[in-house]
Amino acid sequence: MKRRFLILTFIFILSNLFSQITDDSRRPFDPSENLLVKSLDYAIRDTSTGTDENRELLGYNIYLDGAFIGFFDEFFIEMLYYLLTPGQTYIFGVEAVYTGGAGLYFEFIFIYNPALNSAEDFFVTDNGFASWDPPVPADDNRELLGYNVYLNVDFITFTTNEYYQYDTSGLVAGQPYVGGVTAVYDEGESTSKICFFLYLMTNPMIEVNPDEISVTLEPDELTYEELTVSNPGSDVLFFEIDVNYLTDDSWILINTALMYSLEAGESSVLSIPISSAGFENVTKTAELIFENNAGPDVIIPVTMVVNPLPYHNPPSNAGYELFSDHIHLFWEPPVNTTLNVIEYHIYVDGVMYTTTELFFDIYNLIVGQVYDIALTALYEDQIESDPIIFNICFLRNDGIINFEKPNLVNYPNPFNPSTTISFSLTAKDAQDAKIEIFNLKGQKVKTFSNLQITQSTNQKIVWNGKDENGEPVASGVYYCRMKCGEYQTSKKMVLLK
Repeated sequence: MKRRFLILTFIFILSNLFSQITDDSRRPFDPSENLLVKSLDYAIRDTSTGTDENRELLGYNIYLDGAFIGFFDEFFIEMLYYLLTPGQTYIFGVEAVYTGGAGLYFEFIFIYNPALNSAEDFFVTDNGFASWDPPVPADDNRELLGYNVYLNVDFITFTTNEYYQYDTSGLVAGQPYVGGVTAVYDEGESTSKICFFLYLMTNPMIEVNPDEISVTLEPDELTYEELTVSNPGSDVLFFEIDVNYLTDDSWILINTALMYSLEAGESSVLSIPISSAGFENVTKTAELIFENNAGPDVIIPVTMVVNPLPYHNPPSNAGYELFSDHIHLFWEPPVNTTLNVIEYHIYVDGVMYTTTELFFDIYNLIVGQVYDIALTALYEDQIESDPIIFNICFLRNDGIINFEKPNLVNYPNPFNPSTTISFSLTAKDAQDAKIEIFNLKGQKVKTFSNLQITQSTNQKIVWNGKDENGEPVASGVYYCRMKCGEYQTSKKMVLLK
């Protein structure tokens, strides 16, 4: 009778234990997934007697918050859920038992909170690299903030990544450790996911070629520089890339939150984006730091030289010589520019001529007429420089030609949307006088004729920046020319919008 009672009691305890394990439908008990302590086959560490003989592993002594729970030949942490209170934190102790005695004893922290979904597929490699997947199923009613990472009984860090590299400088080769991770919600932490691992001193190595980056860019330019990263070691390499800027600002556009991996003997080509946006006429320096998870880091110096803005300067040292039958223009190439000049443009009263020489002769001139001459440089990017303006009155008297300055001004200049053009004319001179406005191509856009002349010395008209059809003209350089009989003069105006 007593024996039957003991058997029934044992069956009741097993049934109660099994119900504690499987009462959460979201976490069915699966030995293939929930086995958290696995056989180490044979001891590889010395016992207290100092002998090296192999001993058979019998099982494990399990402790909870310092109290001995029992001996188990296989141990599932879910086996002890019936002892745990939801929302509490515990310290588990594990001691391997061999035929020759007890082995190393170690402890780990464990949080029990079945109301919150845990991270999935938590695993730690033998060189201390931990990875996991987000909780499944995701809980739309709770906000997942990130993850807390643990090692043995210590809290290590909070992270929003789904991986973490333990600091190997604090790990001892050949010693077992317990890594842990919990999902963190606004309501607290989930049940811990843990993984036992035996830390091995692996030798992943990292090589990066070339060993430096140096680029010269134009302002607002983006380039990609390739680096070949290799792992000549015998174990898998995990590494991150950080940037140390030796000067202000960020201009290397890589994601420093990524974790990379390379198998032993493997190589990979990385494209490093470098941007000069917002910089000109400056040199920037930085360091790319390839952080090896199990060895020394590799530092790659990076230098970026940004050229000045490509100024489209006009020709330099421009001038002219006057002869009895022509005007001889001369100039030198533009200075302080990084672009090439492909040709020069000469505008004579709006008619354009081109040359690649550093001089130009103007013939077929009328004695006594004022010529508006503009000189520009056309660059390789098809942008034309601002003009150099000459107003030359061609007067011939025994071979002497004189230069007359125009009596024509406008204000404001530059202007938007209108400008006042001032001039001086007598009533007699104004009978056939007119003011014409041309664009840089020599096209006439507006004419003022029948000028109303008063007795005052200074006369004025207002140009509202519109053409003959009343349409607004585009921003740019315009020339105002006043003609009166055989006399004419001109003025450069700039419309800015």
